[in-house]
Amino acid sequence: MGSQEILFLVKFGRREHLVELENGKVYFSNSGRFNDIEKEQLKKGQGDTLDGRMLINATDVVIRDHESDKVINRIDEAIMNMGFDGVNKMPVFCLTSGFITDCEYYYSANRYKIKFDKEKERIIREHFGDADSALVIETPKDFIRCVTQAFEEKCYSELVRYYDMSILTMDRLEYLTGASDRFNNKRVFTMTTDNVYRHLYCKDDFFIQQQEFRFVVPEITITNPKTFDIEKGFKSRLVSVDDFFNGIEVGI
Repeated sequence: MGSQEILFLVKFGRREHLVELENGKVYFSNSGRFNDIEKEQLKKGQGDTLDGRMLINATDVVIRDHESDKVINRIDEAIMNMGFDGVNKMPVFCLTSGFITDCEYYYSANRYKIKFDKEKERIIREHFGDADSALVIETPKDFIRCVTQAFEEKCYSELVRYYDMSILTMDRLEYLTGASDRFNNKRVFTMTTDNVYRHLYCKDDFFIQQQEFRFVVPEITITNPKTFDIEKGFKSRLVSVDDFFNGIEVGI
């Protein structure tokens, strides 16, 4: 197994909610809910005002009427927090991914001991302050299959990518657009509705210790969180959050 291959998944939360997940009931949030949580809590962590959005730093901004093309306003400098139609209503379900590097020891995919380092533990406890339990999913491939096959629509399942979201880097732009064209010797990037869900897989480096794995279903629209039923075809273990951070042995 490679060092960056997912070894296990873990969901932090209240025990009563994790019991439901263990029994095949997956609680998807509409992605705009993560924007609201930061506004309500007045801090980053479980919430993120940039989730599914993009900051644009611009100079010499010209604002035009889209029908008449008449100039409405000019701005020397602007920072724009841009949203994209429909993204905030896409269902999203998030977990923390675990790797060999998150183990105290590793003998095989069926025998290892999970032990997050102290800094990662501190950040996760801070970001998920209400969590009293952790559901460890020991067979992540089975879990991913169960979730994605529960939908007739395409359900994406990927690791989140982390960037400095205050700037638009070339690697993020390439991921968001998928490709570029050449026009007058310049690279032209085009964001399409087919790829707009990819904004939900781009998060700020502030969250990198969460090691987030996400499911996104772009073709379904929800305005409030919703529970979806999946097959219970995966192996999991429910423990207290303290027991988890003290170290969990798998396969013993």
